[in-house]
Amino acid sequence: MESIEAICRVWRERTVKLMMDTEGRPYGRKDVLDGLLQAGVPRDSIEALGVRERNVDWEVTLKSTAARNRIVQLQELEIKGKTALVNSVKKAAQRLRVFYLPFYVPISVITQQLIRLGIKVFCLTFGIFSSRPTYRSVYRTACDGHTTV
Repeated sequence: MESIEAICRVWRERTVKLMMDTEGRPYGRKDVLDGLLQAGVPRDSIEALGVRERNVDWEVTLKSTAARNRIVQLQELEIKGKTALVNSVKKAAQRLRVFYLPFYVPISVITQQLIRLGIKVFCLTFGIFSSRPTYRSVYRTACDGHTTV
């Protein structure tokens, strides 16, 4: 049985991130699929697609790394008449949310622990509910060592 790390590595090697123009929202699966087909991506090479965040960040998983590499080389697609940037998921920033951590725990403690795990932290934000942070978001870059939390 494969480890979760191995499965994630294979997924990352076959997935691209599309960053759409916010003015074109809302985007649907059909819009993204039409844009991919218009760019010459064969329908049978697409394994899955779905929204990542805010209906402007999407992920497309392909059936092979060769198909993924062809899309990454395009650098951009046209979706709903707007330009969508194509990026590698391996190089994309990822957001981690830390829930249920007491609000009195300093940000520096969170940052130090993540850095100790090999995660490059480049931004911290807070979700505010009333006067206390209810969660903390950590934006990090994916590293080639495949460190996950």
